[in-house]
Amino acid sequence: MSLLDTLGLSTNHSEEQLHHALEEGVHLLEHHFYDRAMVEFNQALALSHEEALASIKELFEDPQFANDVEALKSLGSNLLAKNPDDLDLANQLGNAERRQGNWQSAKRFYLHCLHHNPNVQFPAYNLAATIARTDHVDGAAVSALQPFEQAPGFILPDLEPLLPPLEELQKQVLEKEGAAAAEATHSALEPDDDAADFDAAIEETVLAKAERELPPVGETPHLEGGFGLDLPKLAHHIRQWPLKDRDPELMWALGIVALAEEEGRIAHWALEHVQYEDEMERDLVCFRILAQAVRRLSPRVIDVQLRYLHKHPSHRYSCVNLGVMYKKTGDLGKARVYFFRTLKLLEISKGSYHITPLLEEAVKLEEEGSVQKALEIYTPLVSEIHDPGTLVRIAKMLTTTNELEQAKTTYLRAHVLDSDAPEPLEGLKSLRSLLVHKAGVALKDGEAAKTALLLDEAISIHASDQLIEHALNVYKDLGNNKRIRELEAMRRMLDNTEKQKQVQRELEEAEKHVSDGIIEEAMHCFKLALSFTPDQQVFKRALEVCEANGRKDLAEGVTGWFRKQVEAAEINQRLEKAGVD
Repeated sequence: MSLLDTLGLSTNHSEEQLHHALEEGVHLLEHHFYDRAMVEFNQALALSHEEALASIKELFEDPQFANDVEALKSLGSNLLAKNPDDLDLANQLGNAERRQGNWQSAKRFYLHCLHHNPNVQFPAYNLAATIARTDHVDGAAVSALQPFEQAPGFILPDLEPLLPPLEELQKQVLEKEGAAAAEATHSALEPDDDAADFDAAIEETVLAKAERELPPVGETPHLEGGFGLDLPKLAHHIRQWPLKDRDPELMWALGIVALAEEEGRIAHWALEHVQYEDEMERDLVCFRILAQAVRRLSPRVIDVQLRYLHKHPSHRYSCVNLGVMYKKTGDLGKARVYFFRTLKLLEISKGSYHITPLLEEAVKLEEEGSVQKALEIYTPLVSEIHDPGTLVRIAKMLTTTNELEQAKTTYLRAHVLDSDAPEPLEGLKSLRSLLVHKAGVALKDGEAAKTALLLDEAISIHASDQLIEHALNVYKDLGNNKRIRELEAMRRMLDNTEKQKQVQRELEEAEKHVSDGIIEEAMHCFKLALSFTPDQQVFKRALEVCEANGRKDLAEGVTGWFRKQVEAAEINQRLEKAGVD
C-alpha cells in the first residue's frame, strides 16, 4: 500500500500537485528533514487546506511515526502555529507527547486547548490524567472517571454489612416505643436526667461537644434515609447508654451510614466512639474529616483533607474523597486529578481500598513456595508496607529472583522505618557484596556497560574510595566523561566527610583531656584536628584552654602549628586551581 493510500487520498489528476506535496513531505519526514517537510506540507495546505490538514493529521495515528516524537513535534507545532484554533490537533499533539513520557510538553498542548475553549472535553480529562501521571486518554479517560463523577456523595465502604445491626437496633427501639406509655416514650426519645448527668460528668471533650450537637428527634420526626433508618432516633437511643455499652463496631456502622445519608452531626458523634489501628485508623481519620465536610464544606476542611493526604499519599479513601470535595465546590480540574490518582492506586491494589487482603494473599503464596507470584503482589505495594520485618523478607525474595535494584529500595525503606534494626543494614551489606561480585564477573566477560551499572548500584548503597576507584576505571574505558566527573566529585566529598568525622573524634578526645586536666594531651589532639582542616573555631578553642590553664608555651606552639596548616592549605588550593594533581 502506498503512502497516498495510507493517507486515504484519491489519485485524481486534478489533485496531482496536492498529492505530490504530501508525498514529498512524508518522504522528508521519514528522513528527519523536518523543516523541508514542513515546506512541502505548507504547499499542500495552500492548495487545499481542509484536505491537506486532514491527511497530515492522520500521520499522528500512523504506527510508522508513533515513536518518532521529534517528527510529530516539529510537524504538529508548525501546523498548530498556522491553525491555533484546531483543538483536535493540539489534543493529538498532547497525546503524542504523553506516549513518550513528556508530561510537561503534553500539559502545554492540553492547556492550549483549554485556553481556546474551557469546555472542550478530551483535553480537560487528558490534562488531569497527565498531572496524575496516568495513561488514560480521550474517551477512555472520560469513561474511567464516570463512577466517581456520577457518585451522589462521598466514596465510602460497602454499606451492606453495616446495616443489619442498625436495623436490629431500630426494631428494638420501635418495639419499646409500641409497648411503652406516651410519657415513657417521650422520655426514651429525649435526653433524660441520666443523659444530662453524663454530659456534666465528662470533661469538655470532642465527644461531649458532638453529643450536644446531635439533631433533636422532635425536629426531624420523619427523617428516614434510603436505608429505612431513622438515624436521629437511633443516635438518641444509644445516647442513653453508658459509654462502656456503646459497641465500637455499632458506632462505626452508624457513623458510615450517617455519612452516606449526609447527616454530619450524627456521623461525627458516632465516629468519636471508635478507635482503630493501621489502615482502619487512616480510614477513621478520613471519615471524621468527611463528617465535618458534610456539615460545612469550607476551604479549611479541604485543607485538612489535603494535608492528611500528603501525610498518607497512598490512602485511597482520602485521595478519592478529596476529589469529591473539589467536585462539590465546582473545581472539576482538581477533582479529576485526584480521581485519576485514585485509579492509579486502585490498579496497584487490584481495585481494593485496602492492601491488607492482598498482603494476606501474598503471605499465603509465599508459604506455598510461589515466590514469584507473591512478589507480583508485594512489589507494587512496598511503599505502603510499614512493617520492617515484612520488607526485609520481601527484599530477600527479590534478591533471590535477581531483582537487585528493587531489593535495595526495599531494604532502604525498612531501614528508614526502623534505623535501629540490624536486619536491613545486614541485608544492604550482603546486597552490596553481591553487586560487586556480579560486577567482577561482568568485567571478566567483557561487559563493561553492565559492570558500570552494577558498580553504580553498589556505590548507591555505600560509597568507598576503593569502589569509586574501580568504577572510575570502568567509566574511563567507556569514555563516559560526565559520569567520571560525578564520581570524582563524589570521591572529594567522601574525603571531606571522613575528615570531618576524624576531626570530631579528635575534638571529643581533646575535651576529655581538658576535663581530666591533661592539657598537653589536649593540645596534641587539637593539633591533630587542625591538621585535617585549619578551622578558626578549633584554633580559638585551643587558645582558650591554654589561657584558662596559664600555658602560654602551649599557646605559642599551637599558634605556630595553625599557621603552618593554613599556609599548606593555601598552597594546595593554588595547585588545584592550576590543575596540578
